[in-house]
Amino acid sequence: MNMHLPPSLTRLVLVSALLCAPALRAGIFDFHIDFDTGALTSAPNAPFYLDFQLNEGSGSLPNSVTLSHFVFDGGSPLGSPMPWSDGTGDLSSAVSLSDSPSSPFNEFSQGFTPGTTGIHFDVAISQNSPGAIPDEFAAAILDSEPGYPQIATNAPDGVSLVTLDIAAANALADVQTYGSTSPAGVTATAIIPEPSDAVALFGGAAALLAGFCRFRRRTA
Repeated sequence: MNMHLPPSLTRLVLVSALLCAPALRAGIFDFHIDFDTGALTSAPNAPFYLDFQLNEGSGSLPNSVTLSHFVFDGGSPLGSPMPWSDGTGDLSSAVSLSDSPSSPFNEFSQGFTPGTTGIHFDVAISQNSPGAIPDEFAAAILDSEPGYPQIATNAPDGVSLVTLDIAAANALADVQTYGSTSPAGVTATAIIPEPSDAVALFGGAAALLAGFCRFRRRTA
């Protein structure tokens, strides 16, 4: 027996699928970063600066990083953005970095106000297949000593708080987080965001559709 869905149910499923499309992006790795910067509120060499880098590996395909939804606990962005090469944006809105063989080193820095106890933001990174040496995304904090040196951390490079070697399909375990050693106490945490409301809506609509089909089979 042919089954015909009510127009209202069909529209609900279609709308749910459209809403979910941005959240279920193929080839994009999304995660969230939390910095605990309370240790910097009494540290010398303020103000401090968020610093992001996207550095080219040996692959031929470019990658891109978008950082957005910045939240500053007890503070705010400070001063003008300082982009280098293919870095653009502002901590008040969003920051973008992209790389290519012609633009291998890309960086963005901007200050935040003294007294900021935490910084939170979302990261979306493309997943183009790497070469033998992967592209790398890194996040750090600079201080105000001459030359804008980075605060020391326990990362292998001695300065990063977050690193990610970009692969064709990254997972949360690939995001490496570290803590500061001088001054001590700054920490970084990476998490995968909770499913969006759009995904929940799509799941609910799918369940409704499945239930309706079962009901029609029983009545038939």
